[in-house]
Amino acid sequence: MATKEELAAGALIAILEKPNDPAAPEAAAALGSLKVAAAAGALIRTMQSRNPAARSVAAWALGEIKAAGAVDILVEALHDRAGPVRSSAAKALGDIADDRAVAALNQAREDDFADVRQLAAWALKQMKKKK
Repeated sequence: MATKEELAAGALIAILEKPNDPAAPEAAAALGSLKVAAAAGALIRTMQSRNPAARSVAAWALGEIKAAGAVDILVEALHDRAGPVRSSAAKALGDIADDRAVAALNQAREDDFADVRQLAAWALKQMKKKK
């Protein structure tokens, strides 16, 4: 029998599976706060949403659950047109601390958006600490 937490996580993942659901940012935030690793696939798919808030929170949540399988999509998100998405991607890459993101994070240190620059530098420091 599923626990209350598993049922809640399933309901939140179901929200993310609906393309462009207006509740997606809140569902992604809850999954990240609960650190539901099983949500990684749905969060990665949410990174393709037309909603920048959903993309931003999904990126943050992927970092919270340390989803190493999300590194490629998070590196792509460093080039998103929305600054908050780029910031969340940089933060997530620092949380995951995978060396595959080093070159992209170095490039992000030149971003026009100050938060992206700061979080890219922070992420690179996190990676050095990991070694």
